[in-house]
Amino acid sequence: MTPELRVLRALDELRDAMAAVLAARAEPAEPPATYNLSDAAERLGVSRSTVTRWADSGTVRTIGTRKARRVPRSELERLAR
Repeated sequence: MTPELRVLRALDELRDAMAAVLAARAEPAEPPATYNLSDAAERLGVSRSTVTRWADSGTVRTIGTRKARRVPRSELERLAR
């Protein structure tokens, strides 16, 4: 076997080993516990101003200060139903 073929075979084995390691590490990412107003709006399919209006009126429960409001995931799930 030529040195070139040995290198190619070694690279193939390395590729297969790396693929196995990455596949074993791949875990589904858990969604965040809270979303900023823009992300919440995107997930609900409405505009950011709509979510802001809902938050101001109390339709959507938020966490944090008025300048840094976050919408809990449970609240998005409730609205999606």
